[in-house]
Amino acid sequence: MTERFDAEPRKTRRRARLLASTALLSLTVSAVSVSAQTACQDNLLPQPEECRRANGDIAVEMPVGENAETVETAPGTGFSSLGFSISIEGQTVAGALAPATPQRTTDRQAAAADIDVRYDGLIPATILNVSTSDLRASYQAGETVTFRASANYPAWIDRAEIIVYDMAAPGRGIVARIPTAPNGETEWTMPEDGSGELAYALRVYDSAGRYDETVALDLVRTSAAFETHATTGPVTAAGEAEDRTRRKTIPVRGGQVTISGGNVGTAVEVMGETVPVDPDGRFVISRILPPGDHVVTVKANGGSVVRDVNIPVSDWFYVGIADLTLGKRLDDDLIEADPDYEDTYVDGRLAGYAKGTTAAGYTITGSIDTGEGPIEDAFRRLGDRDPRRVIERMDPSNLYPTYGDDSTSYDDAPTSGRFYLKVAKEASSLTWGDFKSNIDGTTFLRQSRGLYGAELRYVTPSVTTNGDPRATVTLYAAQPDTLPQRDILRGTGGSVYFLSRQDINIGSETITVETIDPVTGRVVSRATLTEGVDYQINYLQGVLILTRPLGSSVDDGGLVTDGSGSLDANLVAQYEYTPTGGSLDGSSFGGRATIAATERLTFGVTALSETTGAADQRMTGVDVRYALGETSFIEAEIAQTDGPGIGRAFSTDGGLTITSDGIAGGGKAQAYRFDSRFDLVELGLSRPGFVQLYGERKDAGFSTLTEDIAEDQTLLGLKSEVEVSDRLTFGLDAETFDKDGGDRKDSAELRLTYDLTPVWSVEAGLAYLDQRILAEPEDTGRRTDLGLRLNYQPSDDLLLYVFGQSTLSTSGGIGRNDRLGVGFDTRLSEKLSLSGEVSDGDKGAGAKAKLSYRPTADNEVYLGYTLDPTRTGAAYELVGRDRGKIVMGGRYKYSDSVSTWTESGWDLYGERRSLARTYGVTYTPDARWTFSGGIESGTVRDSVNGDFDRDAVSLGMAYKGDGPVSARARLEYRTEDGEGLPQDRETWALSGGFEYKVNDNWRVLANLDALKSTSDQDSFLDGEYVEASLGYAYRPVDNERLNLLMRYTYLRDLPGADQVSANGTTEGPLQVSHVFSIDGNYDLSSRLTLGAKYGFRTSRIAERGTDLFDDNSAHLGIVRLDWNVVHKWDLLAEGRVLVTEGVATTDTGALLALYRHFGNNAKVGLGYEWGEVSDDLTDIDYTSSGLFLNLIAKF
Repeated sequence: MTERFDAEPRKTRRRARLLASTALLSLTVSAVSVSAQTACQDNLLPQPEECRRANGDIAVEMPVGENAETVETAPGTGFSSLGFSISIEGQTVAGALAPATPQRTTDRQAAAADIDVRYDGLIPATILNVSTSDLRASYQAGETVTFRASANYPAWIDRAEIIVYDMAAPGRGIVARIPTAPNGETEWTMPEDGSGELAYALRVYDSAGRYDETVALDLVRTSAAFETHATTGPVTAAGEAEDRTRRKTIPVRGGQVTISGGNVGTAVEVMGETVPVDPDGRFVISRILPPGDHVVTVKANGGSVVRDVNIPVSDWFYVGIADLTLGKRLDDDLIEADPDYEDTYVDGRLAGYAKGTTAAGYTITGSIDTGEGPIEDAFRRLGDRDPRRVIERMDPSNLYPTYGDDSTSYDDAPTSGRFYLKVAKEASSLTWGDFKSNIDGTTFLRQSRGLYGAELRYVTPSVTTNGDPRATVTLYAAQPDTLPQRDILRGTGGSVYFLSRQDINIGSETITVETIDPVTGRVVSRATLTEGVDYQINYLQGVLILTRPLGSSVDDGGLVTDGSGSLDANLVAQYEYTPTGGSLDGSSFGGRATIAATERLTFGVTALSETTGAADQRMTGVDVRYALGETSFIEAEIAQTDGPGIGRAFSTDGGLTITSDGIAGGGKAQAYRFDSRFDLVELGLSRPGFVQLYGERKDAGFSTLTEDIAEDQTLLGLKSEVEVSDRLTFGLDAETFDKDGGDRKDSAELRLTYDLTPVWSVEAGLAYLDQRILAEPEDTGRRTDLGLRLNYQPSDDLLLYVFGQSTLSTSGGIGRNDRLGVGFDTRLSEKLSLSGEVSDGDKGAGAKAKLSYRPTADNEVYLGYTLDPTRTGAAYELVGRDRGKIVMGGRYKYSDSVSTWTESGWDLYGERRSLARTYGVTYTPDARWTFSGGIESGTVRDSVNGDFDRDAVSLGMAYKGDGPVSARARLEYRTEDGEGLPQDRETWALSGGFEYKVNDNWRVLANLDALKSTSDQDSFLDGEYVEASLGYAYRPVDNERLNLLMRYTYLRDLPGADQVSANGTTEGPLQVSHVFSIDGNYDLSSRLTLGAKYGFRTSRIAERGTDLFDDNSAHLGIVRLDWNVVHKWDLLAEGRVLVTEGVATTDTGALLALYRHFGNNAKVGLGYEWGEVSDDLTDIDYTSSGLFLNLIAKF
């Protein structure tokens, strides 16, 4: 801490701006000029009187920062004559006696107690979480469940409640609403009746009725008292200082104050709140405070530390640089080859970033970067845009796997151009830059494209009684240089999928999982996945890897089955790619508006326009929704399209073979739909149940980014389930579908469930099917089936059942569907359960099994570039058993633009924040082991190439120990067998990760993703993908004299034969590459630093189907010396060598420059460069030598 004094007394003020940086001092000191340093000993204080410094005649001036503190007490005797006073921690070292500094006394007390208080006013990150206090996931009936809620913005919370959901009930009804404090514990008793499959979440409300809610976590009832799962340490405060926000609508404004400390015993009180302390005596707490003056009091170890904190109404951060280089080329081998060659040049770059909040509540974020180039074109370059710029800047795979410092990086100003601006207030914003055109709330016209342009989002501050805004408006406009692509990939029972294209634009993807009726095409459910949470993607290779396998089909809840699920499970990937055939003359604009006319009635209107250069697509629609209750509603929608659509690509084997669908649209076409759901309890009836009515009409030519309708079609349906009595439940599903051209389908199933005894129950179902598929005579006809199932459930932990079905009548080409099978569902431990089913019948054998691990708040296993492969549960099943409903997904983020990548991989919940981990506090220990597995066996529907049989198995595990080692692995295997050889294929997949963190100084990180698929028809159709990486970092905390980073990456890629490469071709070659690099700095002295880098790259490419490789290898070595000669003077020298083995060349180069600093914000350098090498292994374009003058200004 430094103090500033004035010779004349004046009114002073103390500013306790709690910033992390060190205060700066403004002093002007004169000294005797000498030519050399003599009689000085740096280890002595004070220095000998005869000491003379070489730079003693240089005046050093630094501005006083905002966090410098002025004091009211004047210095002691001699200040008026000497004019200065220098002290360290109150002890005078020069000049007049030091004044009394009460604030420094407080600072020293805080330092002695190891207590730190920090303030951040730019991005107050809200934290909301809930957990069971003992981290358990299962409880016996009648047992007390203690929930622990935590939030760091209680000043904005009016009330809070914990909601318990019934995951087995239709519509997932609410079992209980438990009032709680935003920070504290509350108790609830596990009920003895009803479903034992539950989940819980924390919901907090502000005074206006807006609410935030956490991700739901599993809570199950068990009969046995299972032993609590092993963790890496004791539970101190489950979920504290960690965030699991799922929905965020409460606007929060102010500053975030974070208080942390160590060696404080067992009791700490901060601002009147008792704060938990972990087993090592550490604690951390953050609170977002509204603008104004606040007093932060920390009581620990029998004493207290008091800080006055002022939260400003406006706060700003900004940084910028201006770089100008004037050069004279003295020698260049390419003079004669370049007609535009000039021996002098003036290049420049202007770049800056700013973020701040205003007194009116606006948050403004902006950036500008003209890029390096001729100075006369600097501002003309602001209009340039290149979608690949984001890839170069943000792709984590291009960086070191670990930096050894637990750092976090994110792009707060994402833009494919040179300029970014976002003005936001609460949920409303205006953006120029990269954005997702997320148009939702409509079924027909939903859209999400990654675009560069302008976007306006307006959300009214006022909300309805259910917490939804009374009006919203979304408008966007862009001129994309990209084209949209939509891939529909059937689930394979595995997790690795090849997209139809390589080299896709980073961040442009929208990945969803859809369950659809294979005959009608109706989307039964849809969930959007989140990068880093649910999947990872290699943008260059076009490979997508899910965090858990996706099956090919899903049960629709019916009793009569054919051995496989009745609904198809599809992985749908929509993304942007840059075409190779020149620039596009296209545009994309549109918008959506909604307004709540009453508390229950909401209207919506949507208009979209897409121009791709070759075709125009226009889409408009209106919709209305009337809410009868929390789950009951009536809604209708009308939409019209005019244009050919964009076409789609299909695959049933994970993208190894791809079929492109032609564009179906053209001209104007309409679509109509209605949907309704009536919850009987919400309507006033005493018995639980629901009734759902729905219908759709789509005209031929109706085409959007998600649909292409070739023929007129109509669909009507009814679903219902009613608990008639305590022992009898009635269910009915009925649907009629008709398509012009002759295809139709009428189906119905009536179900009854009766509880014979508390442990025995019987289910009966009568199913009717009348369908005509002109292209498939064997599936055309009528059939009536009767199905029975006998259930035995002696406890909440075990279910055994046997089922059978028989065809009562059949006609036409449709065959019989007799089937007999058995199944089970059992709980093996508190968090681990196993289920399985096997059957055989006229449609062939079928089998499925699943090993499920239910996550609690301590599931924090994430390594490398991927996540724990074993996650499942209330919010993270890829496909569930609730009649085909997908319960995975949801975008859990606090910013539309911020995507966080931590140094050890994507965080578990994408942008989920763990304040405790950042400060090294362990409130919630990790689960030691997690497991998952699955088996799928049955027939896969393929309307293009014919149905085929598939057997698939997967097993995953993850380990987090007490020590420095963490590991994960997942192994998958599947076989496919169709008629003939084209669909016969064998596929292996392996994913693994390993982390070894010895201490805070160094760590090792390894990652592996691999797939190998062989075709029985021809090896030309094989596919391979292996990406392995190893990272090492040595970043000492106490002594930074030596720093080392190392990385090795191996890639072997044989894409699917139908995958389109970056140059627009298919049947891509086999690529094998090794990249190794090591980078280090060593401080030879306090003024002299030696840096070195070695890089090696070898690339081998062979035409598909051959083993004749073309090799291309290179070695790069760089040595750099930075010397701070004297104050304000720096010298740098750098030498480079590049060895290219393929052409047997060795290129060398060097640079020498001397820089002079002018103040703290500018420097000028003069240098000489020569040689023919760059520091980028993929860019060899450095071919000149000469003099240069470099001017740099920064602020």
